[in-house]
Amino acid sequence: MEDHIIADPVVYDLNTIQMAISPFVRTLATHGVYKQLKTIEDVKIFMQYHAFAVWDFMSLVKSIQRHYAPTTVPWFAPEYNEVTRFINEIVLGEESDEDVHGNYRSHYEMYIDAMTEIGANTTPIRSFIATLKNGTSIHQAIAQANTPQALKDFLQFTFDTIETNQIHRIAAAFTFGREDIIPQMFQQVLNNSGTEAEIPAFAYYLERHIELDGDHHGPMALKLVAAACGNDEQKWKEAAETAQNALTHRIQLWSEIESTIIKSKEL
Repeated sequence: MEDHIIADPVVYDLNTIQMAISPFVRTLATHGVYKQLKTIEDVKIFMQYHAFAVWDFMSLVKSIQRHYAPTTVPWFAPEYNEVTRFINEIVLGEESDEDVHGNYRSHYEMYIDAMTEIGANTTPIRSFIATLKNGTSIHQAIAQANTPQALKDFLQFTFDTIETNQIHRIAAAFTFGREDIIPQMFQQVLNNSGTEAEIPAFAYYLERHIELDGDHHGPMALKLVAAACGNDEQKWKEAAETAQNALTHRIQLWSEIESTIIKSKEL
């Protein structure tokens, strides 16, 4: 991973971070995995692995909410009102949005519903979460999971970042590894995944994220990073390193999925 960490000069602001990660963002935007999504069977494979990223996203969100909107008693007014509003809004939508049928569901549940609708394999993600619910630590569960190494590395990075308890790193992983790239990334998936009639629930999930993250959540996430880093030069540098590492893990996961789809066509 050291190859992907930027060197001095120190990153001082959002513009410099965005410049530093631009090659990674371009790689994601033009990744070959999107062109492999030609049939429902291809989409099934994609969803089987991507479901883990949908799930672990909420742990990033909750760790940010814990920092800016803690559920402590007695209660105290938040220090950063705009950031507090934003993260609570994210939680509201991600945990209890309206699904394609008008019911309230978490986005993770909506994704599982979409997988079930097209016959994608939900056993790996369900088994993984069942292991956690039975008391296995997150790191043990990742190590024991019957998943590709790139997916394990992706999950491990997420929880290693959370466990730093450094909000500027967590905010960078959330913003640059998730919110800021999702609209363009999901638009590519939507463009190449078949007609909406073939995958109605999955298309709804993708369109919902494109709408929310592109219009409001992405710009607000940038303010989150700015609040988390403040005027601390070291925090800005560490945020940039985390952002690049988050994108690197996403690229590696996408490459693993691409390879798996290609191999499935050779059988």
